[in-house]
Amino acid sequence: MKECNFSYEKMSDNLFLFEPLGKSVQSISIGNFILDYNMRGILVGIEIINASSTLAECVTDKDTCLCFLSSLKECYFEIKKTDNFLILKLDLKSKIEEIHPILYLSFENLPITC
Repeated sequence: MKECNFSYEKMSDNLFLFEPLGKSVQSISIGNFILDYNMRGILVGIEIINASSTLAECVTDKDTCLCFLSSLKECYFEIKKTDNFLILKLDLKSKIEEIHPILYLSFENLPITC
């Protein structure tokens, strides 16, 4: 898994995961996710909109998830592309706990290379 930089905006409840040296040139929105990729089509960033609701299944409840996201220490991600899905594996570590969600994003003909 790749270690990534991250930023959680509590007011908007958005979590940004991004490669430190990655430069986004285009974004694609899939549900609560915005995928940023560079000019070679390699994914360099992920925004999770309404992160506490999106990731609430991985922790006790939404309120716990808000505390979890506010105290993040480390983030890692791995992306795999299949014919019909983008599989996003996350390792999120906070002062409270660690979670390891695997998210399946459905798409058609996205110009993303992993």
